[in-house]
Amino acid sequence: MAPPAVDVINPKETREQRFAQLVEGLENVISKDGRFSKLEDKVEAVAKAQGEHGLDLKAALEAIEKNKAATEALAKRIKNFKGGLYFPGLENLEFDIFLACAAIANCIKNPSANQRQIFEQCGARREFDIMKEVERQHEPTLRVYNPGQFKAAQQVGDDQLGGYFIPDQVLSSDLIVPIYRKSKWINLSGMEGGQTNIRVIEGLLGASVEIPKALSGVVAFWVGEEDAIAESAMTGGVIEFKPKKLGCLVKITESMSLLQGVGFDNMLRTDMIEALAKKLDEAVPYGAGGKAPLGIAKVPSDIKIFQAKQDGSGNDISGVVDPATVTDWPSGTLDQEGIEKMKLAFEEDNIDLDDSFRVISSPRYFTWLKTLRLKQYSAQPNVEAGFVIGDGIIRDAALAERIGQFVRTNTVASNLLPGVSIGGATTNSDAKHTDVFTGNFNQVILGRWAGIQITSDEGKWKFASGHVHLRAVLHADVQVRQGRAIMLCPNAKVRA
Repeated sequence: MAPPAVDVINPKETREQRFAQLVEGLENVISKDGRFSKLEDKVEAVAKAQGEHGLDLKAALEAIEKNKAATEALAKRIKNFKGGLYFPGLENLEFDIFLACAAIANCIKNPSANQRQIFEQCGARREFDIMKEVERQHEPTLRVYNPGQFKAAQQVGDDQLGGYFIPDQVLSSDLIVPIYRKSKWINLSGMEGGQTNIRVIEGLLGASVEIPKALSGVVAFWVGEEDAIAESAMTGGVIEFKPKKLGCLVKITESMSLLQGVGFDNMLRTDMIEALAKKLDEAVPYGAGGKAPLGIAKVPSDIKIFQAKQDGSGNDISGVVDPATVTDWPSGTLDQEGIEKMKLAFEEDNIDLDDSFRVISSPRYFTWLKTLRLKQYSAQPNVEAGFVIGDGIIRDAALAERIGQFVRTNTVASNLLPGVSIGGATTNSDAKHTDVFTGNFNQVILGRWAGIQITSDEGKWKFASGHVHLRAVLHADVQVRQGRAIMLCPNAKVRA
């Protein structure tokens, strides 16, 4: 069975660039096949399996090399980051997360056994030594933001791990960076110099972390020769990151833990990447707070809210509004003109739109925008009316040239009532609306704490015999630094 197609998260990507991502995702499996020693051979093998006829293999190879360079640059930065949990030389070691998980699963089944011996039997001696060294050097630090994870006293010998903590240095290439690539809100793109949509701060430690928040920007002014510089010229504040647990459930079967067949490690990584990236994508816009981060849409007073023009009213009532004053959210049309008005609202608030500007919404919204038609007379059948944008349905790249870079993601629903995502009231009963986010998304910050932890189900679940379920836990939080640089339209109509 052919592997699934790659999500289109960059509208300017070519067919070859998207194919390059597919090859990268399969490289671990292809390399272990043993038949393909050259990258060219791997590309040709995947192209043949996928039925990719007419593919420019040279362009695909160039795209793969660019992707690798961007991925390796970020992975190297994470590996060599001297803050947080850093171990000299660890960045040069290989770490097999599947072997580690298989060993942990066997340790859970045999709680009284010596864990070092179990790891050695599973071929994971190196993995055990790495995690043991993390515990030895940093257990007091890790306890601060993950209380209860690391045991105060060991029950069985000196080799018993109090917790299974895997540092960034050995996971950056195989897990952390791929999560950033897969996430549509983070969207690490090798095609754009390794940049991300939202900003990412790595390797945090402690129960909370504060960073400066500019409320009114930095003010420049002329100063006389003897005048003191007024420090109060900048209205300052702080935003506080608190670690939230993002976990995915990993099932290790008995055959997986014993046989350790080729492909299990790649399958496990792929499943973890998919699950963690999806949950991160849900948290950025709609995180409910509490145990999860608080998403952008959940604090409408902190960002700009844009009301789309009302359908059928004949009047354009669109513009930035105070959501507290809207008692009945109407159905609205957010076309290309509306997006331009959103941009104008930023500019009139002295927000310069930079390279991180994006329009982010549901796939249905962008399909509606590309297929919007204009009737020449009221009785003209819709199928005979011409398209508003372009002659025929335009390509994604052409739409990006009109409205700016955009991201389509299913984390934004298209079956909403108008205003409902920000807790607004409405008498409209047509559940065919979506949210449209715009702005400089480098003002949205993902703070990620160092490392990933592996824990058991702690006896809270009952599973079928022969299976052990583990939980991979990543700690992160999401904050908006300058809310005035982000805008949300919660009443954009999308037709079926």
